[in-house]
Amino acid sequence: MTIVTTNQEIAPWRETRWLTLSSLFFLVPAIYGYFQKVYFLSNVLVVTSLVSANYWRKCTYGLRRNMDLVVAKIAFGIFLLDCFRYVRKPIYVITGYPGIALLGYCYHLSGELRDKYHHPRWLLCHFLFHVLLTYEQFLVIDSIFTHNALKN
Repeated sequence: MTIVTTNQEIAPWRETRWLTLSSLFFLVPAIYGYFQKVYFLSNVLVVTSLVSANYWRKCTYGLRRNMDLVVAKIAFGIFLLDCFRYVRKPIYVITGYPGIALLGYCYHLSGELRDKYHHPRWLLCHFLFHVLLTYEQFLVIDSIFTHNALKN
């Protein structure tokens, strides 16, 4: 059993700076959501982005990591439910639903490469996870906007 102390570094800044950047990608669909009047999801993304970037800027065990894990999982659940509820455009279904599986694969692989094999490609996998997540967020927000526009 490994004992983990608070503030023990998981990865150095020279590696995690790219994940800090990709966490800020979530602000792009947040801004889009704000302009499309999808305020709740826009706010969820702002909080998720800032909490995630705050964690990756100094990647250590402790409160910031725990906050990132909790906020990210809540946000993912909200977006996943809204995905199943609103995503109907054929191109969104064709790209979005398989994208969810790819998200899971990238997330799992990044953790396994980092923790089990200590392989530097974990960064690329997690960066790709953030990029795919950003795309999926756009799909959900645009689908809600379209749904609301058709309803009115």
